[in-house]
Amino acid sequence: MNKFKKKILRVVADNLPDEQVDHIKEMFDVMDTNNNGDLTFEELKHDLHKYGQQVADPDVQMLMDAARSPIQQLSTF
Repeated sequence: MNKFKKKILRVVADNLPDEQVDHIKEMFDVMDTNNNGDLTFEELKHDLHKYGQQVADPDVQMLMDAARSPIQQLSTF
């Protein structure tokens, strides 16, 4: 990820209400079943299915690719 995108994500994360950041972190922690700080494809797919979202594998991968950077930024707080 380039430096500009990192800065933008940091500004967005810094301006979220604390409650929202806490909620996102809690959701991440619940989904990160192996507690390694990263969501695997299988962890994400399992939780999507658990909550009734039958998402095809390519779409799960697209979600992971799109969300990877913002989630990692938030998990560093």
